Amino acid sequence: MAKMSSDAQKAKHRMFLRLKRVELAIIGVLWDAGEGQTVRQVFEELYSHGPWSYNTVRTTMSRMEKANVLAQGRLGRSNVYVPTMDREQAAAACVQEVITGIFGGQLADGVILVLKNLPLSAADLRAIRKAM
Repeated sequence: MAKMSSDAQKAKHRMFLRLKRVELAIIGVLWDAGEGQTVRQVFEELYSHGPWSYNTVRTTMSRMEKANVLAQGRLGRSNVYVPTMDREQAAAACVQEVITGIFGGQLADGVILVLKNLPLSAADLRAIRKAM
């Protein structure tokens, strides 16, 4: 197998991150709406914050439904989509993936990295202490 050039690896990495950002943006719109939304409604909300392609939104939402991240229903003559998990459940799944994948399941290592590298306010620290 041929070795991928550094530029090709960077491009592949950027594409992966872009796809994830698209999915997160879409599901964020659906969480904020609190009810089923059509592709058009999601597209219009996203487009109001920057350039989005309707086809990208439609295709991504279709893929997300096939992956059971979104569920599709009908409202009148329109297909509407809802997330299959709430924001907290999704965040917990993402954190678990990072802890398992990057830190080999060692939660303390992940928490220490976050505490060392992200700006924490006094309110953040109080909330962390309260949660423990």
